[in-house]
Amino acid sequence: MDSGDARFYLTGDAHRHSHYWRDRGVGIHCRGGVANQTRALEQRTVASWIASNHLTRMRLLQRQDPRSLNTGKKQSRLVFADREWDVVTEIKSTDHPWMRRVEVSVFESGDSGRQGPFSQVSGFLGQY
Repeated sequence: MDSGDARFYLTGDAHRHSHYWRDRGVGIHCRGGVANQTRALEQRTVASWIASNHLTRMRLLQRQDPRSLNTGKKQSRLVFADREWDVVTEIKSTDHPWMRRVEVSVFESGDSGRQGPFSQVSGFLGQY
């Protein structure tokens, strides 16, 4: 079996019952499912790290330069885990003039276009 060919094997009673359903036209097909699940889990994990790191970086920069953040949407691209990622940051005003809501969304960018978001993180930044 090659690495891209994931299969699901039944044993014992489950195997005998699978013949019952297969003979009646009901198919059980799990080929490649595990590989797809693993890829999706990896995408969500890496995107979560990127989003958390981005928000933490913004907090650290805000401490160095405590001027009020401008509201709006920004996009940046980075390479992490040998893949390109788009990070979309939206800064929104709040009821308090010194506090901003920050929403970070992470998308994977590839040959087939942008996919996701695989992670979304929200936080608050303020003047100290």
